Amino acid sequence: MKQSRMTITALILAAAAAIAGCQGFREAEKSGLEPLTVVTTIFPLADMVKNIGGETVEVYFLLPPGASPHTYDPTVDQVLRVAGARLFVCIGGGLDDWAVTLADAAAKDLVLLKLTEEETLPVIEDHAADNDHPPGEHDHGPVDPHIWLDPIIVRDVIGPAITEALAALNPAGAPSYRANLAAYQAELSALDGEIRAALAGLNNRKFISFHSAWRYFARRYGLEEAAVIAAFPGQEPSAAWIARLVDLSRAHGVKVIFAEPQFSAVMVKMLAAETGAKTAVLDPLGGPDLPRANTYINLMRDNLAVLKEALAD
Repeated sequence: MKQSRMTITALILAAAAAIAGCQGFREAEKSGLEPLTVVTTIFPLADMVKNIGGETVEVYFLLPPGASPHTYDPTVDQVLRVAGARLFVCIGGGLDDWAVTLADAAAKDLVLLKLTEEETLPVIEDHAADNDHPPGEHDHGPVDPHIWLDPIIVRDVIGPAITEALAALNPAGAPSYRANLAAYQAELSALDGEIRAALAGLNNRKFISFHSAWRYFARRYGLEEAAVIAAFPGQEPSAAWIARLVDLSRAHGVKVIFAEPQFSAVMVKMLAAETGAKTAVLDPLGGPDLPRANTYINLMRDNLAVLKEALAD
């Protein structure tokens, strides 16, 4: 996103005079007077960090409610927040790569944890050939970045990666981080069992989503994302592609189309009107002020309830 990169650069220049003040805050952290400061791009990652770090971390996330990580431009205050952090956690893979620009401009001892670069990640390649969506419009990169929507990836890859990053920055806290991780992994295993049990009896397992956020989840739990409306959020799908989606929906017997609260539902409603499919809303991000999605686990349980009701015959 060239425009976003230019905007971020301007913000960094505007904030440069204040970054020196952040260094004093950083020195207070090193002295043990303050918790380890961690910034994440999206709320689910912040909740994971808090579960693992406990009281030894102070966690902030950048993406406000209703915004999309694909198209977001950070504010001056957020540039400063990153400059005062010790650990910056992002997804990468084309989802929130503006975070790299922020990290590059921050202090040299800021650690950037880019989760799509974890070697143990079971990736889904993000090419147009892997699924039905408009040719020439896909812009994530070679890897589907929506890895946090698979609780087993969170349990086995994301959680351990966050734990080791925290332990490297605060070795004295490592035993606590690893104990917290084990407890959190048990909760994630229980969540996985809930999802499997809830979706086991479904006969209708195909859906169309607004964009390709749910393929890791679908692969894990035996669902099928038959197509997506917008290959890359922020790019308007063509009339020809909407017409093709109508044909795909009928050919695949799709009865449900999922919108997302971060994007307009106009195209979802248009497609539903043409096909007679039901509509529902899946939220990949949640937020601390959403009672049913105020933790990562609650977010996934809420999405599970939506999926189960929408896909029921």
